[in-house]
Amino acid sequence: MKGSGAPIPLDGAFMGTVDRATAIRDARAAREGEASRKRGEVHAVSLRLDDAQYRRLRRFVTSHEDQTGQRVTHQAILEMALIEYLERNAALLC
Repeated sequence: MKGSGAPIPLDGAFMGTVDRATAIRDARAAREGEASRKRGEVHAVSLRLDDAQYRRLRRFVTSHEDQTGQRVTHQAILEMALIEYLERNAALLC
């Protein structure tokens, strides 16, 4: 969203974290298992992007897939961006 903090750089520095996000998500899903998901421990969050933001996300995903040969989802990118943002700003909450 506009005005909600520094933009996430869409360059090589962020690329390595995409695989980490996928690994974190997969490990978490395996650990929690199907039973925990049935108990409602997964929450859906909606995100609205304007056309320019969405195009930027699509370009990033396409670039990552072209460079690595690995598929990545918008979900994985957004999860990693959120995790990094929260970790970077955790000191503000203390």
